[in-house]
Amino acid sequence: MSKTKSALRTAGAGLLTLLVGTVAAGCGSVASKTASAVAPSSEPTLNVIMLQGSATTTLIHMIPQFEKEYHIKVNVTTAPYNAMHEKEVENFISHSDRYDVMESDNPWLAEYAPAGWELDLNPYLKKLGYPVKQIGPHTLSMDGMIVPVLNDYGNWNNQLYALPWMPGAQLLYYRKDLFDNPANKAAFKKEFGYPLTVPKTLTQLYDVAKFFTDPAKHMYGLTWSAKQGNEAENDYEEILWAMGGDVFPFGQGFPSTTNPMKDMPVIDSTIALKALKYFDSLKPFMPPGAESFHWAEITPVYTSGDAAMMIQWSDFVSQVASSPYKKDTGFALLPGDPSAPAKNLPNIKPGHGYSSLGGWAIAVNKDTKYPLDAVKFALWATGLKMTPQQRLYYENTAFTGFGFKSSYTNPKTLGYQLGRFPIELQTYYHYVRRRPEVGAGLQVQTIIGDQANAAFSGLETPQKALQTMQTQLFQLMQSKGYIPTSMHYQWPSKYVTRAGTPAS
Repeated sequence: MSKTKSALRTAGAGLLTLLVGTVAAGCGSVASKTASAVAPSSEPTLNVIMLQGSATTTLIHMIPQFEKEYHIKVNVTTAPYNAMHEKEVENFISHSDRYDVMESDNPWLAEYAPAGWELDLNPYLKKLGYPVKQIGPHTLSMDGMIVPVLNDYGNWNNQLYALPWMPGAQLLYYRKDLFDNPANKAAFKKEFGYPLTVPKTLTQLYDVAKFFTDPAKHMYGLTWSAKQGNEAENDYEEILWAMGGDVFPFGQGFPSTTNPMKDMPVIDSTIALKALKYFDSLKPFMPPGAESFHWAEITPVYTSGDAAMMIQWSDFVSQVASSPYKKDTGFALLPGDPSAPAKNLPNIKPGHGYSSLGGWAIAVNKDTKYPLDAVKFALWATGLKMTPQQRLYYENTAFTGFGFKSSYTNPKTLGYQLGRFPIELQTYYHYVRRRPEVGAGLQVQTIIGDQANAAFSGLETPQKALQTMQTQLFQLMQSKGYIPTSMHYQWPSKYVTRAGTPAS
């Protein structure tokens, strides 16, 4: 989850050279002063690649403060989402130090860290006074950090390779004025036989979305997305998890390196079919074009007053805050399925909804000439070395939080004041799940997302879409070496039932 959503925020592109005492006017601009005019030539220079977006723009405007305090020069190159991975991999495989520091989508950890491309941060963090502690067999912690976020963004084999920079979770946005309207309450109770309330279950989400949908008045119950690739994969899997299903037998763990049967995909299960049919059933209550919405196209439907609810990434609150519905918007956890099996692959609690953990991390190229300086910048960029004033400026200007708890409990932040941060923090601690960590995040997005979209669009039956997903995921796992090419697909009945629950 990636946080493709932030990539769609408006920001310029190109190379931005940021120098001490100079604030870049925006993405694509180049500072006019030369480095020799403001700093000695002996200062190290870090080259950084970051995603185009408002959070990056905010950080760029703040970098002169870092340069002044640490005497480290920083050059930032921005790139769109679809170019980030390619640029970073090219840099890695050539053992180039073209980029010393890179912003990394969290699913890329499973590709970058095992390949030995990213710097192990542990010794440098310890030297700088930010020790990493192991608090469980596969769990790391740092003082003040949100443990699930820290581990999902940076922990690989109990070594920390990245620091969370811009976490993201999907929240349920809803129009409080519509839910509190007495006429709506009476009409809903008459039609469905229970009180109108913010949905806590998938059944309630369906009923409420249906109730508020009136295409003749350009009003829809829910704005969400089923676009091919990232969007459909992410949104479908959130329903799949809520119902107790997952993509592989290892669920929220990692692939086996010794037992290929544990790496057989199990997406063609009874639970997965139920989840995909449910996802498709929401289409009549979503605006036309939802099957092709980018993340950024979901929100304008809500902010224009044409939807009663929205499931969207947390950082899109900035657009809601500048809309007429700022005061009328509430935030809630994603709805769940009380009928989900108690024993399940994603290890969820039945009745609770779970968001994909989206967002971005800051990692350091193992081939950098300035590892300690690069880690200093990573600590600063992720808020850990910022002053309280710098943090608050970033949080309120970029309209997002960092990877530590205090970022979400500060009543001075706009996110807290609007009610976003308390729900977001609760999500991070208890209700996030991870998409398959197989070192091929983009391929998994394409396989699952394209077929989920085909079913949603009516181009394929849900059953056939799942069968295609399973076949293609099996082939992917073979290509990655998890399953021998000589093996044929077998359902791993020793580990997973055909229903999609653990076999033992």
